[in-house]
Amino acid sequence: MREINYNDLKDATVLRGKLEKWYGKPFWEKAIISLFVRIMVGQGKNGKEYRIAQIVQIVPSVSTYKLGKKECNQLLTLKIANKTKNFEMRYVSNDPVTEGEYDMWLKFLKKCNEEIPTVEDFERLKQKIYDADHYTYTEEDVEKEVRRNRENSLIPVNITKEKMRISQLISLELASGDKSKIASLEAQLKELNEKELEMEKLKRTGRKSFEKEKKVDQEEKAHKNKQKFSSTPKAKAETFDPYARRTTKVSVSWITAQKKEPAPTVEGGPVVSESDKSNVKEKAPKPKNVSKKILDMDLDISQLSSKVPVPFQKPQVTATALDSSVSEANTLSLTDFLKKKSLN
Repeated sequence: MREINYNDLKDATVLRGKLEKWYGKPFWEKAIISLFVRIMVGQGKNGKEYRIAQIVQIVPSVSTYKLGKKECNQLLTLKIANKTKNFEMRYVSNDPVTEGEYDMWLKFLKKCNEEIPTVEDFERLKQKIYDADHYTYTEEDVEKEVRRNRENSLIPVNITKEKMRISQLISLELASGDKSKIASLEAQLKELNEKELEMEKLKRTGRKSFEKEKKVDQEEKAHKNKQKFSSTPKAKAETFDPYARRTTKVSVSWITAQKKEPAPTVEGGPVVSESDKSNVKEKAPKPKNVSKKILDMDLDISQLSSKVPVPFQKPQVTATALDSSVSEANTLSLTDFLKKKSLN
């Protein structure tokens, strides 16, 4: 008999994608028991650490979790060497076992004195995987799966349509006279009516609670914005409301003329008290404008400093016209000039 090798363990290992595919199927529990998985146990120096584990049993989970696109409420009880622990299926690796992990698995089994699976054990596990992949559904399996999908479906069933379908079935069964089927159909119809009432209540309460929460959120936001804007004077100016009511004071635009009583007079003029006399300021006469004389100053050139540059003035020469007699004597006509030129 040959010894087990890496390929035997690799073929008897189920990946996370296959677990997701098998989950909820009629063969689910029978198929995965005793199979091997590659489970993540933590984070190491070189990244995630994986171990080879064998599925011992399936236990219910306290809360649901995501396995791909499915919601799961079951855990896998895995055996790693001589220890067992529950794991969520989402921590199962979707990659095959490596040769290093296979060697480590064998080493742990020998160290803990655990029984090493034989070639026949691995062949049996391979057959289980093959049977699960090629499972043939029966009518009972189909009915169970349809019922389970209706119960666990995220999209609610159209209750009105279902009620109409059951009512038609009841009318057909009345013609045949099968009382047991009629009773079961009526029970289903009653259950649907109750479910419809519950859904309507949930819709009403949900709408009310949603509106209430929305109102509370709006009030909280308004309160926060008010505190924020009131803390800064710049924000106050930005939030100026021209239509807000403000306190105003009466301002007098004009005063109507009142009749003044004539001041008491004495012969020769009005009476002025001594206090009024002291308050009267005598106006001093304005001084007349005094014309300023501009004096010419004679400057002595010898007293000027040698460092002060004296501006150079160009002599102005006026051209004088020559005497007409002289100009005529010195001028030659063209013919005389040519004769003189030829003689030379």
